[in-house]
Amino acid sequence: KKCAEEETLMCDLDGNLITGKVYSKNQDHVLVLNGEITRFNTYHSNGKRCLTIDTPRDENDMISLTSYDSEGYRSVTVSASPNLENGIIKVYYSDGTKVLIEQHKKNKVIDNVKAYYKNGNLAALIDFENGIGETYYEDGNLSEKFSLTKGKVNGVAKGYNEYGRVHYEITYKDGKPISGFLYDYSGKKSKMNNAQLYNNSIKEDFISYLSKESNIPLCD
Repeated sequence: KKCAEEETLMCDLDGNLITGKVYSKNQDHVLVLNGEITRFNTYHSNGKRCLTIDTPRDENDMISLTSYDSEGYRSVTVSASPNLENGIIKVYYSDGTKVLIEQHKKNKVIDNVKAYYKNGNLAALIDFENGIGETYYEDGNLSEKFSLTKGKVNGVAKGYNEYGRVHYEITYKDGKPISGFLYDYSGKKSKMNNAQLYNNSIKEDFISYLSKESNIPLCD
């Protein structure tokens, strides 16, 4: 019997049926192979699957976790080392088909984050380990490029228009915009006023949002 035909069957990550003893209680299902729990499923109150956890079978294996919303759409996946210190966390758009945010965790810290548009193109790349940040237009062209120190924007950040020309430069110190210049289409440079500086600056809460480890939604 194929796994796709019955959600309560225990399946491997490729969708193949796993043979073993399944214990069921209150709509939760546990698969036991060779005396060890290898998969755990739990469900929402409406019967839709809520959480699937595959436990590592040896010290080199990874924990795999997938959560689903009450409509059955995939919302978050986690693939992590047994001690949970390293791994990849993916948050999905509401339809469960496209990745919204992908976080890479290293030594308990989120060190690299990618955000995506719904068309699959990269929206932002934040490399905390190497101090590099970039944002993109929906068509894939570069929008901003900046540097980070200890998770805060520092130095001169550049913003680009849709034609790839530098549109502005802003100088930051410890995440705060200090001064900036705008460039028109002819390349003429003018100093930003406070409103322009604020409107074009990279917001600290944007960086904080991407650097915070995503939570696993609770079952209802």
